[in-house]
Amino acid sequence: MIKLKSLFIFLMFIAIISLVGCNSSSSSTDSKDPEQASEGDEPITLKVATFFPETSNTHTNFVNPWMEKVEELTEGKVKFDYYPSEQLGKTADMLGLTKDNVMNIAMLPTIYFNSEMPISNSLQNMPGVAQSAKQATMGYWDLLQSNPEILEKDYLNNGVRPLGILFSSPYEIWSKDIEIRDPEDLRGLKIKTAGGITNEFFQSLGAVPVTVAFPEMYEALDKGVVDALSIDALPLRTSGVEEVVTHGVFPHWGTSLQSLIINEQVWNSLSPDIQEAMIQAGQEVTEAIGPIYDDVSNEIIDGFMDTKTMVELTEEEQKKWTEIGEGFQQKWVEENHTEDFPIKDYLEKYKESLSKYK
Repeated sequence: MIKLKSLFIFLMFIAIISLVGCNSSSSSTDSKDPEQASEGDEPITLKVATFFPETSNTHTNFVNPWMEKVEELTEGKVKFDYYPSEQLGKTADMLGLTKDNVMNIAMLPTIYFNSEMPISNSLQNMPGVAQSAKQATMGYWDLLQSNPEILEKDYLNNGVRPLGILFSSPYEIWSKDIEIRDPEDLRGLKIKTAGGITNEFFQSLGAVPVTVAFPEMYEALDKGVVDALSIDALPLRTSGVEEVVTHGVFPHWGTSLQSLIINEQVWNSLSPDIQEAMIQAGQEVTEAIGPIYDDVSNEIIDGFMDTKTMVELTEEEQKKWTEIGEGFQQKWVEENHTEDFPIKDYLEKYKESLSKYK
């Protein structure tokens, strides 16, 4: 009886050891937690999320080249699981979802986060400041590198860090069956805007700002929900709105900023060589994207010349649009500049940075 009992205990011990060994073996094949130390032979897999499809210019010319370059520079030590088209969360939630590490990395349209990123939003929306995507992208990127307080307030305070950025080409005004030549022509018109400062600006001109989601722009303009759109040329093609637009005028009023961000805790967990690879890849795609966006926008506008009415402003007419934008800048800065929000200083620094890329 004692022998049988001893044999039973021995067999139970062997079974427990076997189960522990199986569990240990199984867990060793799982993907590494990106917040764990990044040393070792197993690749780190990071989740990258965007709000646009894989067919978009931003994916093709920015996000995908960045991921490929990081994988190349790290010799496969970093891999990416890619989630386009809001698969991991809605656009308006992406900052919080990245901070909470639901997604490790995201392409963030900063216009959705006016209160969380006040400096960046003020600069990108200011009418008449930037004249091209290349100028805006490189001007802001240089500003960000040389002004740690902007990095701190707009990014690190939100638990994220920028790895690269892109700006759109300047916003123009597009309409259906309405010619807009003078700023006075905007009075009473319903216009789709990017929100924030842009709303204040168009209200000051007597227009009625309207919020329209990207997928709804076509129907909104076609059915008269809005009379005009304040947007750059590229979304006209990707949304199909170019089919219903009949007129365009080019005051260069505002831009839009997208930032490739990473969760700050994840960033701090990465080894210096991986961080350096991400920085190098970010610099390369940031430098490359502006001219690509400008070329695509110019191609779209050139294609409109034979089929739509592109208003050619006289020198005097263009001067009027420019002066109105500059007047709004001055008034808005005077009204909003405080010790805690020295936007006048930031705008002056931004303009200095932009002047290098005219």
